[in-house]
Amino acid sequence: MGSVRLQTQDNYLADLYIDDNYYSEAFMLREDILFENANNVIVLDTKYKLIDKLSNALKNHKLDILDSDVKQMAIYGVKRNADKLVLLYPMRKNESYEDTKIVFNLKLGNFLKEIPLYIIKVPFIFGDEQSEQLSRMKEIISRVIN
Repeated sequence: MGSVRLQTQDNYLADLYIDDNYYSEAFMLREDILFENANNVIVLDTKYKLIDKLSNALKNHKLDILDSDVKQMAIYGVKRNADKLVLLYPMRKNESYEDTKIVFNLKLGNFLKEIPLYIIKVPFIFGDEQSEQLSRMKEIISRVIN
């Protein structure tokens, strides 16, 4: 099976030194969702910004994803020694589900491995469609962690 933790608060990016004396840890990392099992560490982060349609990736390579979001995920990947990273973005209200698979392989220099960053759009829950949307969201998430 594995464990799922939400809004983790057990990892810092740096140690603060003042006049060469250790003072404290600094810059807490707070992954939205951390999935760990015997074989994998997967970090998922939710965003509430609208991005371009996944099918437009050939024209708009970055899909309107912010550089800072990708850099944040790279840090999470290195600090957690992650096997997969996932950015979850909302679908627009009347947007159809796209099965386009978007993966950026993050090149992290001396880290010795590339970490795949998956870009996935998930439905928000809108009125009468709630059970269908929840079912779709569960299906999407299970494909990512398996």
